[in-house]
Amino acid sequence: MATSLAPLTIASIVFLILYFAALIILLAGLATRRISIKSRWSLLLFHVCIRLAAQCVGIAFGVLSFNARPLLIAYLVTSTEGYFTLVLSLILFFIHWQRRAEGASWLARDDLPLVGKGWKAGLKKHFDPREVRKRPIDAGQHVSMGTPGECALKD
Repeated sequence: MATSLAPLTIASIVFLILYFAALIILLAGLATRRISIKSRWSLLLFHVCIRLAAQCVGIAFGVLSFNARPLLIAYLVTSTEGYFTLVLSLILFFIHWQRRAEGASWLARDDLPLVGKGWKAGLKKHFDPREVRKRPIDAGQHVSMGTPGECALKD
């Protein structure tokens, strides 16, 4: 007697396969050094890993049904975190596009050395209250995304 899978399980399996393919492509790019670990692609790789975890939890919840309510909560949390990382990676892609098209981005500052030499002084200058008042979007960006200063420039 064959059991039928819930629609959530089938959808999770399909997206698990798609995200796994994306993971393989991104890992191949890292292995061949076409993309750097300090680039915006690494945040996209992190997004794919979070979404893979969400899809695995979705499959488990679909199989066990509502007998495992904590799995539903875990699925919702990991899915939300996955979409949050997607938004952050889209912001980094947008910053990169702006810098290529216009030479500068209004989302990120170019004058702070946040990686490499002088990053401590750049970080202190970045969170100086007088500097934050000038460009308030920068402080929130660096708190939520780490230090994308030069990382957003790399392919």
